[in-house]
Amino acid sequence: MRNSVDGIRGGAWARTLRAAPLLLALGGPALAADTVQGRPTVIDGDTLQVGGTLIGLYGVAAPAAAQICQDAEGANIRCGERARRALARHIGTGEIVCESRGVDRSHRPVALCRLGREDLAAWMVRQGHAVADKHVAEAYNADETRAWAARRGLWAGVFEDPTTRSREAGRSPAHRTASAQ
Repeated sequence: MRNSVDGIRGGAWARTLRAAPLLLALGGPALAADTVQGRPTVIDGDTLQVGGTLIGLYGVAAPAAAQICQDAEGANIRCGERARRALARHIGTGEIVCESRGVDRSHRPVALCRLGREDLAAWMVRQGHAVADKHVAEAYNADETRAWAARRGLWAGVFEDPTTRSREAGRSPAHRTASAQ
């Protein structure tokens, strides 16, 4: 019969321990440290702060906090602030769990964040407060199509496409409307 010390000295366990630094350097499997949990502060419609850590919602983009859009009647609205408030109200005083998905184009940490079992990015897209970032993931495309068809949130009017913020710095902004996706 082998004891636990023998198991650690040799075999697969020892090889795993020797390979751990290499796995970490190469961006290996997610570790427990890649999960953040707590009550968030909502910074904008796709950015949360949990315990001092800024986290972007993976796979989606929402208007910047100060962004102005037009509603269905052509009136200017503070769509970025609306998105921020909607997310803050939805989370309320709840705790969230965020699982790292790496970093975005601007090197901001991004994560799949859940309130209970609900994916917060999916909720924002379904409500029309954020759009799917098709350059990152396809997971939210169907939710976006349904929000567009129902003319929810941003899709009720005209807005600057938030997925182009970092890709098109210095160029004229792309606009999206309820009539064209």
